[in-house]
Order: sequence, then C-alpha cells, then structure tokens
Amino acid sequence: MDGSGVGVAAVVGRGVGKRFGPTVALDRVDLAVGVGGVHGLLGPNGAGKTTFLRMVFGLVRPDEGELHVLGREIRRAGGVGPDGPAGFVESPRFYPCLTAERNLALPAAYDGGGADGTVVGDALARVDTDIPDQYRADIWQRYFKEYEKKGKLPGFTMTALPQDHTIDTSGIDPYPTAMVADNDLAVGRVVDTISHSKFWKDTAIFVVQDDSQAGVDHVDGHRAPLWVISPYAKRGAVPGRANPPQELGD
Repeated sequence: MDGSGVGVAAVVGRGVGKRFGPTVALDRVDLAVGVGGVHGLLGPNGAGKTTFLRMVFGLVRPDEGELHVLGREIRRAGGVGPDGPAGFVESPRFYPCLTAERNLALPAAYDGGGADGTVVGDALARVDTDIPDQYRADIWQRYFKEYEKKGKLPGFTMTALPQDHTIDTSGIDPYPTAMVADNDLAVGRVVDTISHSKFWKDTAIFVVQDDSQAGVDHVDGHRAPLWVISPYAKRGAVPGRANPPQELGD
C-alpha cells in the first residue's frame, strides 16, 4: 500500500470519464482489478468498454476521475510507459488513403496531445528502425520472384530501407555501425537480385538518401547523395544539369 489505496491492485479507476465532443464515451466508472485477477467488461455497444481498455493501455487519456495502472496514474495518452501493459483493442485500423504519419497524427490531435508532431515523428522513427532491413529485403525478394514468374515487372517500384538512419549508442538499440551494415547488405541484395534477373537490361536503380540531416534534401536535391545502378549508367559521366556538377556511375 502506497497511501493512495492503489498499491494492492493492478487497475484502479475512480470516477473515470471520457468525452469525444458532445458524446459521453465513459461515464464516471469505478473499478478495481486485483493483481493476478481476471476481470471481464460486459455491456452493450457504446457502454465504454473499448474506451476504458484503451485508457488502460495508455492509448487514450481520461478527461475526469483517476485511473491507476500498476500503481501509476494515467494522466495523458501514452502515460503508461514502456514497462506498462500493452495490447490491441479490437484490431489496429488505418485509413488506407493516408500516410502512416497522418494516421498517427489524427488520433493524437483528437486526444489533445502530440500537436507539435515530435511524438509522432519519434514513434515512426522507432518503428521503422525496429524492423531490420534484411527482413524488408526478404519481403521485397518474395514479390520480385513472383514478378519473374509472371514475366512482368511494374514500371516503377519504391522500397524503403531506413536502417542507415541509425538511432544512438545507448546500448538499447543496435549500434550505428551494425545498422549501417544491415542497410548496406540489404541494398546489395536488392541490386544483386535485379542485376541477375531477366529484367536487368531494361532497369535503372536509383538509391537516394531520404533524410540528409540538418539540410534541405527534398527541395534542394543536390544535398542528398544519389547512386544510379543500371546498364544505362556510364562510368565517369558528368551530367550537364547537376548543380554543382557531380559524377554519376561508380
């Protein structure tokens, strides 16, 4: 017991409420779930079962009352911390017409948090680099082999291999040199697969750095390195439109 009366329970809610605009999603709920206990939420559609579970997972913040999970009060979305409970409520859904960033930014804005975009950006960076580029290359190769079987390759494809972005040297994540090596190997595998396929003679591969750090790259393209790998690429050629002139090829 920590003096607040929540030390012996896994989940404690007192007068927990949540509104979405004029709609009352959760109406002053009182609940206590003991450590090691099993608790079910029963009720009709709209009773607030899903909303309450999302609060427990830290996906939604309560508007009123108190909610304690594992002894920690939930005051904001994401407030349970990395060592708290985790899970999916119903199923993860996204709007297919929006980017991953917009899919995360919209619920963050609705819930009153992450307005400056840094939380969403940090989350995306973490998710992207949590997936090894070797795994991405495996998936890409599987699709490419299907194209080879059909004898038809799309006119344009784009693949993201973000491990060379790296994270830090905290010891929690792979060391930057390991992440860059993962990226180098994945890019090499893609090039090797295409260059040994029947599509090679009509293919051009462009490898571009998406984030050149502390400088413009999407608008002012000469800041980002670019590699051209293709039977069409001439070694030592100097393109006339580059500013400043840069060599393409090896």
